[in-house]
Amino acid sequence: GPILTAPPLDPWVGELSSCVRDYSMACPMGFTSVGQTYGGSSKYCAAIHGDYNGPCDGLAYDLDSLSIADKMKWSEACQAYWPCESCRPSYDMLKAPCPPEWEHSDNGRCSPQSGYLGPCRATFNFDGFSEAMLNVWSEACGV
Repeated sequence: GPILTAPPLDPWVGELSSCVRDYSMACPMGFTSVGQTYGGSSKYCAAIHGDYNGPCDGLAYDLDSLSIADKMKWSEACQAYWPCESCRPSYDMLKAPCPPEWEHSDNGRCSPQSGYLGPCRATFNFDGFSEAMLNVWSEACGV
């Protein structure tokens, strides 16, 4: 069978869909909770340690009161992402024949389409892959 080696999932991958994000955390990566500011009861997050370089630097944000959908929108706009919940893929590879943005052919192979922007450009056949193998491949390929 195929042998897969992959670097560990980089939680700093600058794409919202690169993993399942943990929105229970107070702040996204690169931001620190600065507590209550501006005289209110809301807890704010700010990029104060130089770990973030993006369009939302320099201000404190009330992210605690945002819904998950609004946190996702804020993440995309600010290019700041919550940490990965785990290293599992953002979709269930055991239920779908191919990852999102990949085309499934009659011969059981999956080919990346133009919407896929990750590093894996080859055609793959996932028949016989265990869940662990699928997870390693998913981490390496950013899906």
